[in-house]
Amino acid sequence: MPAPAGLKNRAGVRSSNFIMKDLIWKRAVSGTASGYTYAEVPVKYSSKVTPAVFIRGNGQDTPSKPDDAVLKASFDRLIIYKDKKGTVYQKLISYVPDKAYLLRHKGDISHNRLGKLDKDFDGYIFHKEWSGKMTYILRIENGRVMKTIRFGDNKRKNNLNKVRAQQCDWYDIFYWYQDCVMYNDDPNDVVCGDPYSEYCCTEEYCYDDGVNDEGPMDCSDPAYFGHPDCSTDPDPSPCGYSYSKSGARIKNECMEIINNIKDPCLKALVTSLLDMNLNQKLSEIINNFDNNAIADIYFQDSPETKNFTPANFTNASYNPNTFIFKATVTLSTNILNESSKEFAGAVVIHEVIHGYFSKLEGANELLTKGHQEMADKFITPMAEFLVSEYLMSLKDATALAWSGLGDTKSYSTATNFSYNGGTMTKEELNSIVQAYRFKRNGSPIRDQNNDCN
Repeated sequence: MPAPAGLKNRAGVRSSNFIMKDLIWKRAVSGTASGYTYAEVPVKYSSKVTPAVFIRGNGQDTPSKPDDAVLKASFDRLIIYKDKKGTVYQKLISYVPDKAYLLRHKGDISHNRLGKLDKDFDGYIFHKEWSGKMTYILRIENGRVMKTIRFGDNKRKNNLNKVRAQQCDWYDIFYWYQDCVMYNDDPNDVVCGDPYSEYCCTEEYCYDDGVNDEGPMDCSDPAYFGHPDCSTDPDPSPCGYSYSKSGARIKNECMEIINNIKDPCLKALVTSLLDMNLNQKLSEIINNFDNNAIADIYFQDSPETKNFTPANFTNASYNPNTFIFKATVTLSTNILNESSKEFAGAVVIHEVIHGYFSKLEGANELLTKGHQEMADKFITPMAEFLVSEYLMSLKDATALAWSGLGDTKSYSTATNFSYNGGTMTKEELNSIVQAYRFKRNGSPIRDQNNDCN
């Protein structure tokens, strides 16, 4: 494709090779989608790089400077994703908003992430290799893909039949570089100097009578993981059912969790768990023991709990006619703010399950479960969730999954605890748990300045 006058196509890699990249792991999020497990990790650079698109027209060969607010709000994330065969891929994604959308959201778009774009998102999302080389660009309007502009080896024809194409546009892509300082590894706390541009590349995009003619999306191609036209939401599955007294199913619904926590760090922790579909995971665990159950959980916080434990449940009730369990879970700010996110996340899950089993017939069913049944139905799915949320080892996640079950038969009668890849003794398990409890391991909920991590 021809470049603008006087510019050489550099494929977007020359300057990028001299820029240092650093990953902010403590702000990473993870999940499962479209047959992959993935992590989305914020990226900071020795010089911030923001791609921008200019549609060629009216003889204009050079871009005007992008809006300063748009440059400030744009950000990059590294996506690391693994398929079911264990093959690992990676890509860089740049989120660049339109100014009008940015103003509607008061200059902050950082809550957007893979598969979770605002419904009114307007802008461009750039998919790139680690080197910075462009693979494709998405034009997003009202949260939906309007155009996919493909590049290089990853490119399918941007139009299938130019003979009958009625309209073609030329897209010039430039990189804008800024020397920036980021404080506290917070992508929203950045001060940058004046931007300067470098030409990247140009692509042609054609239509047939104004209709996108680029051909169907091959969602089996790993390069298109994260494309909104390829579902990035976890596979839907029923979380529970409501039934009438006669046994007729009324509706299919998932657990409802209300986050009424006031402490900003603990509130953010529970919000992060909810973003990772904690409600669905808890429903799946509960349904391993009672496949009709639904739970409604109300989270709150207090400096101390009634028993001076990290958390406790109150106001628990269970309706055998509708199979709905309700409870209030109180988190101790004094204890959990001095622990790691991993430990606190495990506490949240444990308390819901304990509350649920306290209301089943027999009340002590959880305490008497056999070791293998407990491991299969509760420990393994909980540990896998902790691994996906916090990118921790399966061994450590398994230890935290067992940590809240010290009063159960399955824990007290065991001397060794297995996980996929090994075993550990009870002493080793307790040592791992204490390290996360007192933030000698993991990510502290609060940093040394008492700010939220």
